[in-house]
Amino acid sequence: MLSAIFILAGMLSLGVLYIFFPPELKFPLSDLIAYPLTDQDDDVDKGNSRVTALMEDWKCINYSYILKEGARYPYAGVAIYFRNREYINIANYQYLKIRIKTAVNPNVRILLRFYLDGFSREEAPLSYCYTEQMASLQADWLRLKITDFIIPDWWYRENHLSEIDLHDIPFYTRLVNIEIQNTRLMPLDTEEMVEVSGLVFEQSSSPFLLVIILTLLVLFIINLVLLLRLRLPAKGSVFTSACPTLASLKKTDAINHSEIETEKLLGFLQDNFTDPELSLKKVNNATGISVSKIPLILKNKMALSFKQYLNLLRITRAKELLSATDWQVKEVAFFLGFNSLTHFGRIFKELEGLSPYSYKKQNLKKSGKS
Repeated sequence: MLSAIFILAGMLSLGVLYIFFPPELKFPLSDLIAYPLTDQDDDVDKGNSRVTALMEDWKCINYSYILKEGARYPYAGVAIYFRNREYINIANYQYLKIRIKTAVNPNVRILLRFYLDGFSREEAPLSYCYTEQMASLQADWLRLKITDFIIPDWWYRENHLSEIDLHDIPFYTRLVNIEIQNTRLMPLDTEEMVEVSGLVFEQSSSPFLLVIILTLLVLFIINLVLLLRLRLPAKGSVFTSACPTLASLKKTDAINHSEIETEKLLGFLQDNFTDPELSLKKVNNATGISVSKIPLILKNKMALSFKQYLNLLRITRAKELLSATDWQVKEVAFFLGFNSLTHFGRIFKELEGLSPYSYKKQNLKKSGKS
């Protein structure tokens, strides 16, 4: 009996350990989506560098670029997002590993872009916190310690902040994307080719001491529960057996109430998804459903988060407008509540696999319009 309990305790401990301290977080290339990134898009230090090619498949992301004179510090590269995920939590990981090769210059600049709760705003891209680290490629896998990434001085100046202002903000819980760029050692007017074929977050080592502590703790709890069950009667068993009808009625009422809330929530979202200010709080005020319960309903019913379901409604309607009307892409984006044409394009491509411009062009060809 004791040996069985010990085995069970060990299994439970290892399960808890794996949940809270997973050894690796791997991303197949099919779960990533890359966008070109150059100083031509920089509003502060605009330049002339360009990404000359970008190809993605299930094996790797290949891109090439040429740095051109124009910006004070010319740069080019790619921004890698996580497909169908707004962000990932890397708080439990110590290292970022990237399998990367370059043709000309072995030096790269890696940036991690985070959303900061209570500070970052979707309409202000530079309010997202950037951290960076320079690295030299010595082997197939580039292994970078996450705490060695630093926030550049320009970000503090741009947002009028200091290190002290970020002291109480959870930092590693919302990684939005990873950027790979050149360093200042890359010469101008020279084409560079880059291949990215792996992306992993990992821990430094398994906390074996924690396994032992958890095992002993669970063993103690199980023995204590068994001891109490032998000594104490099951209170409430008489009440339960005497009132089965009351219990079943309560369960039925709960189910009906849940269905009413679900229909109410979905109906409201379908009627108001074009509102650019639509938020959990606004839905709560209109429907009376709590802010914490709204995401749970959508997760259970649609297997989507609040933002994912909102984006699905908007992009579904966008496809109808782009194929059935003469509206321009910009008009569709702002009508559907997107505050940024770039954000609309990124969400559309994530869900449909092509840009809204390409989608509209395809449908124009099908309808015979020019």
